[in-house]
Amino acid sequence: MLFFWVLGNYAERMFGNLTFWFFMALAVSAEVFASLLWDPARVSLGASGAILGVAGATVMFLVLQKPQILRAAQNQISQLCCCILVTIWPWIGAKWR
Repeated sequence: MLFFWVLGNYAERMFGNLTFWFFMALAVSAEVFASLLWDPARVSLGASGAILGVAGATVMFLVLQKPQILRAAQNQISQLCCCILVTIWPWIGAKWR
């Protein structure tokens, strides 16, 4: 949750309140929909979908709109991508076994 607090503050200032909440609602909705597709018997809802959705929107905004910031923050973004991969890897690996 600390990660979302830091990232959320940054993203909310960057996007504005309405756009930030739109991205977060879209990410949570996509998480619930993907959960239903993955296993219709169980539905999961948590902060991970919102965190990953806002992180993805932030990275894409930086890629498309602010390439100079992206170059300066390249190390932090690679660490963020590693954190995202570590977060979703158990889900991917669990279904493949």
